[in-house]
Amino acid sequence: MKHNYMKRFLAILVVLMMLMPSLPAKAMETEAVEEAVLIDELLEHDDLNLDDEENPPVEEDIIEENDEEAEEAADIDENEVLEEAEEPEAIEEPEVVEEEPELIEEPEIMEEPELIEVPELIEEIEEPEISENLDGLDGPEYISSPKIFYPKGSLGPFIQPTPMMLRRMALVVQEGEFGNIPQGPGSISLDKKATPVEGTINRWEIELTITGIDGIKTSDIVLVIDRSGSMGNNGKLAAAKAAAIEFVNSLLTEDNDTTRIAMVSFANNVTVYNSSAPFFTADDKQDLINAINALNANGGTHIQAGIRQAAALLSASMADERNIVLLGDGEATYSFEIDNPNNFLEYWETSSSGRKYYRTTSLVPESEFDYGDTVGNGSDAHASYEEGGSSQNNDRYRNHYRHGASAVAEAGFFKGANQTVYTINLQSSGDGPWTLEHIASPGKDFEADPGNLTAIFNEIAGNISYAATNAIVTDPMGDMFDILGINPADIIDQIEVSRGIVSWDEVTETIIWDLGFISEVSPATMKYVVEISEDALSNVLYPTNKTTYVEYTNINDEDAKKFFPIPEVKIVWPKSIEIEKTADKEKFSQTGEIITYTYVVKNTGKDPIEGYFEIFDDKIDDIDVSGAPTILGPGESFTVTAVYTVTPEDVEAGFVTNVAYAEVPEVVESPPDSVTVPYEKPEEPEEPEEPEQPEEPEEPEQPEEPEEPEQPEEPEQPEQPNEPNNPGNDDDDDDEDDDDEVIVPITDPEVPLGEGTVASADIPDVIDEQPEVIEEQPVPLATVLPDTGEFMNAGLMSVLGALLIAAGLVLRKKRIKIE
Repeated sequence: MKHNYMKRFLAILVVLMMLMPSLPAKAMETEAVEEAVLIDELLEHDDLNLDDEENPPVEEDIIEENDEEAEEAADIDENEVLEEAEEPEAIEEPEVVEEEPELIEEPEIMEEPELIEVPELIEEIEEPEISENLDGLDGPEYISSPKIFYPKGSLGPFIQPTPMMLRRMALVVQEGEFGNIPQGPGSISLDKKATPVEGTINRWEIELTITGIDGIKTSDIVLVIDRSGSMGNNGKLAAAKAAAIEFVNSLLTEDNDTTRIAMVSFANNVTVYNSSAPFFTADDKQDLINAINALNANGGTHIQAGIRQAAALLSASMADERNIVLLGDGEATYSFEIDNPNNFLEYWETSSSGRKYYRTTSLVPESEFDYGDTVGNGSDAHASYEEGGSSQNNDRYRNHYRHGASAVAEAGFFKGANQTVYTINLQSSGDGPWTLEHIASPGKDFEADPGNLTAIFNEIAGNISYAATNAIVTDPMGDMFDILGINPADIIDQIEVSRGIVSWDEVTETIIWDLGFISEVSPATMKYVVEISEDALSNVLYPTNKTTYVEYTNINDEDAKKFFPIPEVKIVWPKSIEIEKTADKEKFSQTGEIITYTYVVKNTGKDPIEGYFEIFDDKIDDIDVSGAPTILGPGESFTVTAVYTVTPEDVEAGFVTNVAYAEVPEVVESPPDSVTVPYEKPEEPEEPEEPEQPEEPEEPEQPEEPEEPEQPEEPEQPEQPNEPNNPGNDDDDDDEDDDDEVIVPITDPEVPLGEGTVASADIPDVIDEQPEVIEEQPVPLATVLPDTGEFMNAGLMSVLGALLIAAGLVLRKKRIKIE
């Protein structure tokens, strides 16, 4: 029995750990009519001030969770468990702690079927989602559903300054245009102009401007601001408040009597400011600004409740446009309970232990929500509500509420014709970006950091107060124009827009500009620079662009199209000629020498040049241009010549430089061109030939023709009788040798022959060698014979040769006699 008591006690502990005690408190949503009656009754009490009231007091909603597996494991009756829990002695019994290990180790307890699931229960406690604590709460906070305030009666109607029938006046009908309102609210104005770029002659800045007169449609706006704990991070709430104030100031102006703004803030509850008259106009906007400044960040995030409250305020609005502007990080941690959540589940993910997680979707209809109960603990984007299956069958599951999906569903109940939801994403993470994107109407979700919220609010204000929407400009380039350096990957530097998105079609050379809305308070501009083609002719008007137009939705929600004016510009290419000057010689050498100059004049411009051409030269007074044409086309040229006589000054200077230019008076003038001819001093006639004179003796090779002087060798015959009769002896020979030593043979042509010179015994040999010496060695200047001509020189040489031979014979005869 003791063991049974202990088993029951342990089971109770497990159940107490798994379950959280709760008291059911389900509040039914009060119908709008009943709410109105209640408000009327409250207004009768002077001690109640609805202007300062936020929401009625709420009861805490406690979520009950029953764990059937734990109860089966304990195998006990629920009433019996409660009775055991009430026994203080069982809870405080010291033996429990002492006997607990013994109970765990008892095999019969572990083998009991009821206790097999206990480890799984422990696993369930260890595995579940770890609280993200998105809003920085001290712990889980379970709340009752916020009460939704429904205003009494109608918030309108506004006084319509211009009845709708008048706004549907006859539209402008032009060829190719449609849907344009000619004047007044809803009309738009288009302008396009070309301004020359300073410092250039062939470039223009193109500027497109689009503006319009905002429609007279009335507009009610509810600012829905997240003031949960997560908005206190990174200064998000502070920046949001500053931007919201600017938003209010930009719309609630003195001349705007068609726009009203209310504000709802939410955390784990919702607050309507000045609930008796929640919509503010320009007259009392300061009260709204004060309420914005008073916002503080704290608590969980019930986005669905904030959206439902904003929709409730707008439900009675008679304005033409009804808008919700939601600003937050999208991290919902509460949502309203769903009657049959399992009918709207999607697979989410599988845990590490194989458990499949499912969660609710945004397809839940409004009738399935129980707006009297709220689920969630203020810390997580999901809340589990059911689980089942077993690990043995591998079919374990756990189902969750997805709070963000419920908020998306709630926004869908509001969105429709003339009812728009805008969202501003402030540094969200996790489920936040998806939630805000799907809460917004198509294309109305914006991402921002606190630094640029102002610009986003201005854009939303333009979308709400507009002359036209969905505006797209198509702007093709003209045939003779290009945007320099343009390409699809680099258009930011070439095309400047005040807002919107631009793209470039490289094939058609067309700019596509999606500017969104057209508003009187926010004109849209686009600028870029074009350059005209070099093929363009002067003084011809060319359109900078082809047909340029804007397509948009007009104030009556009808498609419309309107054309821009197309600027035309003309280029005046500068007239241009050039002159090229050349000389007929590379140098001059004396005074009086003639130099002939040639002048070529060419039209280097793009247009014909008409007029009388003149050429001026600083060295020549008058140049004859009578042959020049009176019209010179692009690329054409003409040529004239002139002569110049070299002066002593030119010789002294060492060169002649002429500078010339051409012109058509008062039309065009060429750059100057010049040519320089240097002076070269002439050489004296002999001086250039002096180095070559030594070669002239080579010409006397011709004297080899008269080899006839060699005939005098015959006088050697007298030696024949002497040689055989001359007994000769060594002494005689020695004497002859001695005598020969005295004789100076003529072997060197540089040694002149004089009187008394003794020739060698072998005279013919000497004569034979002489011509060779003459050919190889030049004759010294001292022995150079007068230049009397080749014939005379040849004769003279013959005579000299004969004389030498005769002299030799005479000396020989004398020698013979002596002997």
